[in-house]
Amino acid sequence: METPHYLRKRKKTTKVPTSEQACLRNLKENSDIRKQAAKKLAIVKNFECANLTNLGISESYMSKLSKQVENPQRKTSLDKPSDKTTIQIVNFFNQGDITTNLPDTRRIKNDLQEIRVLDRTHIKHLQSSKTKIQKLITFVRSKPENIETTKFRKWDICLYEVCTNVDLKIRGLSQLAAKSSIDVKVANKYEALDCKECGVDEELNPVAEQVLNANWQHNQFTHLIKTLPQDWVILNIDFAENYSNKSQHEVQSAHWGHSQVTIHPILCFYHCKTEHCSQICQDALIFVSDDVHYDAHAVAKFVKQANNHLQTERGIQTNKEIQFSDGCSAQYKSKTPFTDISFAYDDYRFPIQRPFYGSRHGKGPSDGAGAVVKAATRQAVKGMNKVIDCANDMYEFRQTMKNKETLPDGHVHYKRTFFLVENINRQRPDRTNSRLLWEQENYIV
Repeated sequence: METPHYLRKRKKTTKVPTSEQACLRNLKENSDIRKQAAKKLAIVKNFECANLTNLGISESYMSKLSKQVENPQRKTSLDKPSDKTTIQIVNFFNQGDITTNLPDTRRIKNDLQEIRVLDRTHIKHLQSSKTKIQKLITFVRSKPENIETTKFRKWDICLYEVCTNVDLKIRGLSQLAAKSSIDVKVANKYEALDCKECGVDEELNPVAEQVLNANWQHNQFTHLIKTLPQDWVILNIDFAENYSNKSQHEVQSAHWGHSQVTIHPILCFYHCKTEHCSQICQDALIFVSDDVHYDAHAVAKFVKQANNHLQTERGIQTNKEIQFSDGCSAQYKSKTPFTDISFAYDDYRFPIQRPFYGSRHGKGPSDGAGAVVKAATRQAVKGMNKVIDCANDMYEFRQTMKNKETLPDGHVHYKRTFFLVENINRQRPDRTNSRLLWEQENYIV
């Protein structure tokens, strides 16, 4: 028997809203869209064309908008400084005793204005300024865009006393001259050395000697790499700053006792062994260890492993090796490292020559290699991709630090290799019981 039509279940049909219905819903729900629509339709009120209450727009609101000007002029704030006061504030912030310029080309904006950094807080500047502004917020808002706060100032650490003393004196004189409205031509120690009117006095003599030695040694290092003879190897050796083993989501008890990892990069420069290739290879050998003693015995261990690696893994037949290093007496420039150099032919079957950079001549190539390793390790720890607690963890992390560049034919000119050093022998009486007969002012041995 067929079911009557009035007992049959009706199928549910979903209504698809039209574009007009969606537009009306947006007008009723979104106040910003409703306000924009009311501004566009405000002219309707003048002609009494229609009633827009079904759009969620009341008649009183339409009347209010129809009487408004399209671009109304905002009221001037009572504490807004005048144009003359604004110019005084700009000149105040650009004074040499208030801000310091940053010689960093990467931070210069499109308007090519130099970036300057405040050397004090805003409150102290407001007290020292001779403007009529009383409120601090108004003073801060009037600051030019090229003036930044003290949080953008970098830490200047590990500086050479002779050069830093001259820099601070020149800065102090510049600030004094700015207060006295005197035009100072000398901005830094390099301009002071080139000043023909002042000449080089007794205080600038050590700086002139330091700059001369640094430039000459840098030019010699660059020239030697470009004209490197066959079967010669150049090593640039230096200790990097220790890596502090920090962890992401670190508990309070671990915050006050971080272990450290010693990093000693050795940059090796030699001719590429691939046939018909005359390029110079740069091989970065990164030595990591839990031994935090910076001494000549650790350097001897690192250099020995580096030479063995070059001979066995790279196939380098060395006739002469030149080791560039700084003048640290505990590591490179004392009787124990000199004795190791004198035994070079017995240890490696080739002579070693070690030129020394002048003391504290700035960062070298090995410092950059150490910085890359620490930055990559720190980034992995921050991202919770790796936990570094010791030198072995950093050594295992070496897989992510690949070679920089691979040429189409398969050989590389920029290489990176990690070494884990665990046991350093410091009982070497044949190398430590020697007597030094030399002057420490020499720059090569």
